[in-house]
Amino acid sequence: MLMALDFCLAQDDYKAGSILLNMCQTFAYSRRHAENYYLQEVVREHALFQNERFWKESFMYALIIERQKQATVFTKTLSEEAQDELKAREQNITFGQLTSFVFNMISMGLDQDMVVQFVERTCDTE
Repeated sequence: MLMALDFCLAQDDYKAGSILLNMCQTFAYSRRHAENYYLQEVVREHALFQNERFWKESFMYALIIERQKQATVFTKTLSEEAQDELKAREQNITFGQLTSFVFNMISMGLDQDMVVQFVERTCDTE
């Protein structure tokens, strides 16, 4: 897992890094005579997860995927009410993803200032 994360960092492959992050939070392993531990505990200090650009790029990737799932399309031919409804749905997608990412950032042990900056920049952009 660590080698894969090293490769993602070296190649700026944040999409694969996001997938590995999800896997680390999903899969657990057992230690002898102990509880299960998630792989996240092994990799949380990895440089990829301390990289601000990783979180930004991963967030944008997650937004694109979620918007594709929702098939959100803006068109000027829609009524103003329908356009407002689409905008509200876009905001819900964005802030739902933001909430998920903030949780992930905190669970990966990121510095609180970095998390706050990420939220502020994202809110300013959206």
